[in-house]
Amino acid sequence: MVAYALATSSGAQEVPPDVEPISLRGSSGAPLGRPSSAPAISDDGSIAVFQVGRGADAQVAVRDRVAGETTLLTRPGSAPGLSGDGCVVAYTAPIDTSDRVALRTVDRCTNEASVVDRFEAPGVRAAPALSRTGTFLVWSTGDEIVRYALRGDGWEPAGRFDVVTGAEPGSVTGPHLDISSDGRTVVYEAGPSGSRYEPDPVNIYRWERRNGSTRVDLVSGAGGV
Repeated sequence: MVAYALATSSGAQEVPPDVEPISLRGSSGAPLGRPSSAPAISDDGSIAVFQVGRGADAQVAVRDRVAGETTLLTRPGSAPGLSGDGCVVAYTAPIDTSDRVALRTVDRCTNEASVVDRFEAPGVRAAPALSRTGTFLVWSTGDEIVRYALRGDGWEPAGRFDVVTGAEPGSVTGPHLDISSDGRTVVYEAGPSGSRYEPDPVNIYRWERRNGSTRVDLVSGAGGV
């Protein structure tokens, strides 16, 4: 599978779209040579990230479309997320041969790397989502949604929250979620049963933190609400 970037004109005149196969070659010109998946892109479209390879050999690639460069992060990693400003890349990385994974970030603009948290999370399939400036991050473990804030020199939990108000223990969270540009609102998948990352039935929830209080709403319900 090849990752592409598509750019279109916003002007009145019809302009053919610019389609760029961003995952075929690295900056050295050498083919990446492995299947690519899980793309994410910055708000202005200049930076894209994606996964190269699969399993324990997977890596995260960063494409700077302005500079025309594609680089691979040095650590193994998969399922990347990207802040809206294109600076912060978040991804999961294996810790050892067990099912433990680390949720990591790399700030491309400051060259700082950090570990957000560590989990027992076999079969990770979820990409983290970040706010515009990369100061808030959310991720699905398959069992819950976790939210972090970057404060001072490190990440801190900023609200491990139940999948929904009144949810029964043992709820399952899906792999897809997103966060608003200011980090105050999160939408995600969850359900009362099923296996990790496969809630049954799947519902969509909105979590919102405003004026010191938290609200969780059911946005859509399987079978209608």
